[in-house]
Amino acid sequence: GKVYRMVSKRFYRDVMPRFDPPEIANAPLEKLYLDAKELCGKLQQLGSGSPGGGALAVEARHLTPRSLLQLTVQPPCTELMDEAVAKLDELGALTSGEEDADMTILGQLAVALPLEMRLCRLIYFGVLFGHPCDAVVMAAALSAADPFTCPSQLVMTEIDDVIPALQR
Repeated sequence: GKVYRMVSKRFYRDVMPRFDPPEIANAPLEKLYLDAKELCGKLQQLGSGSPGGGALAVEARHLTPRSLLQLTVQPPCTELMDEAVAKLDELGALTSGEEDADMTILGQLAVALPLEMRLCRLIYFGVLFGHPCDAVVMAAALSAADPFTCPSQLVMTEIDDVIPALQR
């Protein structure tokens, strides 16, 4: 096949990275740890339900979120994982800062919602205090871009001014 690049050969060869950075490097480690913990729990249930135990049951029994994340192509560094676990304990998403700590209801909510931990916590407290709709609206407003810096056709009268502003 043919490849068409919109950059010069020298720019492509000298400046552009050979591969995109792994998604795991940009993902919030707290959420990643909770997802790994959830997956470990499901694998343990799956392994215990297999007839005769088998290799899956033995492997799943010893699987922890840390060991699961260490199996990735570019695992997160141990110090950052320690900080993430301490932060999850501090936020109340885990029952303790230990490896065998259970997820709290907040942790389970954070796994289910595609939001930052602070916004999951906002929704959690909104539900606790009887104002779930208000909490969801506040979380949506906090996760959106600043409306005062976003170009809008309501502010800019000429359409020719809006397009370059959106491209910035």
